[in-house]
Amino acid sequence: MTSNSGLFTPRSRTASSCPATRSSSVSRFPWSSLTTTETCGAGDPAAAKQLLMELCQTDLRCLDAHAHLGNFVFDSWAKIAIRHYEVGVRIGELSLGPDFDGLLPWGHIDNRPFLRCMHGFGLCLWRLERFEEAERVFERMLWLNPSDNQGARFLIYDVRARNTWEDHESE
Repeated sequence: MTSNSGLFTPRSRTASSCPATRSSSVSRFPWSSLTTTETCGAGDPAAAKQLLMELCQTDLRCLDAHAHLGNFVFDSWAKIAIRHYEVGVRIGELSLGPDFDGLLPWGHIDNRPFLRCMHGFGLCLWRLERFEEAERVFERMLWLNPSDNQGARFLIYDVRARNTWEDHESE
């Protein structure tokens, strides 16, 4: 689907078809993003992870679940986190189609899960010193969302300079 509509709309269903983001369904599904964030914040990350995994089993296309799963393990296990983010990125890319050349502005909330997955994926690639791949992800993020609400423009310089994640974190 080639579109310049500025809204992430998968070919088969809109992004709001994810049970966690449909307002009419949040009460039916205990695993909304808000619920998992609250559960994790309350000191029960295992329960939050379980809720997100159940959401993925219900609808694998819920990109926010993949982003949150990656976020839960990012600080300790980048090699595990990257799998969660990459699944979200690949599902999003399939939904957009190979010829998509539009924008995905952050201001449209349905675009955010895909952009979050891309951001996490790029950070993991950088952390794992896969600089060329990380650079491509951050460049694509800038093309898709030129207002760059996630700060890819600040990260890409370190990635291009081949500064490691650890070097960046120690500054």
